[in-house]
Amino acid sequence: MYYLIGGLSVAVLATAITFAVVNIYLPKDPENGLLNGVSNEHEAITILGDMDFEDYDFLGNGTENNPYIIENYNITTTEDHAIYIKFTTKYFIIRNCTLSAINYGVYLGNITYGTSKIILNNCNNHLYSGIFLTDSSGSTIINNICNNNSNGITLEESSNVYLINNNCDKNNGFGIYLDYSNNASLTNNTCSNNHDGIKSYHSSNATLINNTCNDNDHRGINLESAHNMTLVSNSCYRNNHGISIDFSSNLTFINNTCNNNNLGVFIGVSSITTLINNTCNNNNEYGIWVDYNSDNATLINNTLNSNACGLLIWRCNYCFIGFNYFSENSDYAISISSLSENNTIHHNSFIDNNPGGTSQATDDGSNNIWFDNITDEGNYWSDWIGVGDYDIDGSALVVDPYPLSSPPVACYCRPLSF
Repeated sequence: MYYLIGGLSVAVLATAITFAVVNIYLPKDPENGLLNGVSNEHEAITILGDMDFEDYDFLGNGTENNPYIIENYNITTTEDHAIYIKFTTKYFIIRNCTLSAINYGVYLGNITYGTSKIILNNCNNHLYSGIFLTDSSGSTIINNICNNNSNGITLEESSNVYLINNNCDKNNGFGIYLDYSNNASLTNNTCSNNHDGIKSYHSSNATLINNTCNDNDHRGINLESAHNMTLVSNSCYRNNHGISIDFSSNLTFINNTCNNNNLGVFIGVSSITTLINNTCNNNNEYGIWVDYNSDNATLINNTLNSNACGLLIWRCNYCFIGFNYFSENSDYAISISSLSENNTIHHNSFIDNNPGGTSQATDDGSNNIWFDNITDEGNYWSDWIGVGDYDIDGSALVVDPYPLSSPPVACYCRPLSF
């Protein structure tokens, strides 16, 4: 059976959506995290143009096939930076270094597109950022350790940057911070025990895949003024908010896990957000909160169990909520506030929510529909008596007129262009 829902072609299947995520790893020495045990003491490196590379005894000649290799250095300095490179067009790799300075481990500025790679370095204990890029697009940052800084890794006006397998823990600010940096790709990074794990501000068209953002003081992943972003298979446990979105649009979340937070997923003033196959369990407040003016949200195949409230729709319109699984939430599975209109809710499973209450859902909005008006099929309610309507609590005085006798199967969703 196929459905057309919010620009998605939906086929009903018994299995959930899965994504293959390719892990990319480089070998590390188990004792010190370096590629090998070699580490040479060196003074701070400052390069302000291509000619300055010649002041150092680096391997390579700066071409794409033979880049300068800055490697195996232990730089401990009281200067602002350990490695500082600006205004260059040459290709270079910073690799296998241990860097300790006052403000920055690695600072890159105004680097020609695609000429820099930063691989397998330790950049800890800086006042600003372990690795900092400004106007340095097309860079690659792989397998670095950036702990106990203000920010672990910062991108400022640097687009098309690849961040893979970096460990950014215990930073006072953000593990990874994207600031006006578009088209970033973040894969397999660990950003835990920071203020925010991953923060994106005015950055669009990024992809976040298989990142781990646990035990952060505020948010595991925070997107602000972000557009056309895709988040797949990220894990956000034990944060205040697992994932938090503000003033954004056209976001897609697939297969993310946001468990044991204060709030699983928060979406505020953000339109056209699609959430498919996410898990938000055991959160102290809400599994998912879709807040004010976050219209046209689509929630399909999500699992929301054992939260205080499964899903809150607060003053939002034209949202679709279908094929989700709600169980054992201590309050309502779904709560729809006043001034929420024209939302559609069907083919969800409601099992043992709001124990002792009169309904598993509440609706204080208007013109919200609790069934599919094409198939005349509603939702599965574990406490439905088997005949008649299912009553929904709330001032809207609505019912599900077509309760299902058994839980619906999951559905498979794909964009129509596929």
